[in-house]
Amino acid sequence: MLNPSSSYFNLTAESKIQQGGICMKGNIYCDQKCPVCNKKMKYDPRRGNCFCLEHLKISATGRYRICFGRDVQRRFEDIRQAEQFLNGLRFKTAEGTFDARDYQASNPLGFENLVEKWLNLKSRQNIKPTTLSNLRRDIYRAVEVWGNRNFKTISSGDIEDFLYTDHQKKNGGLITDKTRACIRSTINQFFDWVCKRESVQRPEIPHISFDLNWRNIVTIDQQQGIINEVHRISFKRNPRIWLAISILSHNQNVRPGELIKCAEGDVIHDYQILMVKYPKEGSLKGKQARLNDQELDVIKSFPKALPHTPLFRHIEGLSGVVAGQQFHPKLLNNWWKRACKNLGIEGVTLYPGVKHSTMTAMSKLLSPEQIRRGGSQHASKAMDRYLVPNQHESDHYQKILEKLQGKADVLELRKRKK
Repeated sequence: MLNPSSSYFNLTAESKIQQGGICMKGNIYCDQKCPVCNKKMKYDPRRGNCFCLEHLKISATGRYRICFGRDVQRRFEDIRQAEQFLNGLRFKTAEGTFDARDYQASNPLGFENLVEKWLNLKSRQNIKPTTLSNLRRDIYRAVEVWGNRNFKTISSGDIEDFLYTDHQKKNGGLITDKTRACIRSTINQFFDWVCKRESVQRPEIPHISFDLNWRNIVTIDQQQGIINEVHRISFKRNPRIWLAISILSHNQNVRPGELIKCAEGDVIHDYQILMVKYPKEGSLKGKQARLNDQELDVIKSFPKALPHTPLFRHIEGLSGVVAGQQFHPKLLNNWWKRACKNLGIEGVTLYPGVKHSTMTAMSKLLSPEQIRRGGSQHASKAMDRYLVPNQHESDHYQKILEKLQGKADVLELRKRKK
């Protein structure tokens, strides 16, 4: 029989076990009391259970509790499971990978918990509501798969399997490769943020390639006809609708969503420019939209307003809108499509109608590099598809080739006699 006075029982709770000079953190406790003396039982690692100090033959039969410092506590019905869990915590401590948050009931490192924290952070940044909505939609596809599991347990293989799952649209169809790439981009943003925040090695996220669809464009004649129709149907209702579309038609470096954020104070009359202070690329970049004489005259005709008042806003006397409120991002496109319908033009939306169409037309006069530097200022290679490389040189080449081929002697080919 073991002597209680010299056994493990007399060690303090802080030191626990002293083996080979290594202090073993944590201990196993038992809720049971000795049925004979009603005293608490203590854990003896050499015998693998909790025993009464007075009656060493009486052991506990269940309801074990592990305390590993102040942050980690866990209950078990089986002593072997409790020992295994405690040994695992000790191993991680010795390895330097122990994190008490992995075992807290609130699960602060849970994937869904961190997703909500990330989205809340995103909502405080200067991003469009539609962008935030898209981020939430994409990341919650992953939440449906991984739930609130510890994000550190999500491996590169888990991410690859998730990305190449046959995700469905709302209408039941399968998503395109472009949508899959957008989901990948969202997942990539999240893991960049969380791994830097928690100083954890970032899992590898596979690259997803896709082909962009072509957008329909119009000729410059058609474009100007559509803008004139927008003027006819909307100018009396609200001249700011035509003004915005007109500005976009000759400022290919400005997006519709960026333009409608401009305020009255952003117009610099002396230089005939409109300061675009909130571009998609970030406020430090900044952009300027040039104003032609007609556009500047229209702006000067507006009643004076405070500098922070939205330039492109709803006016009084219209039902369904709030006077003074900034245009919705879809409003300009809706008026553009209405004008197109009146003219019998189908399948062309605002963005390609005022941007891609102008860039393609300018390819007849300028090189792609000149268009990029002086007009569109785009960085994406995807926009190059709408530029006809050196079209003016290509036209010259084709004319010379036509003359050369026209002067060629045509040989008559006859079937050989058998």
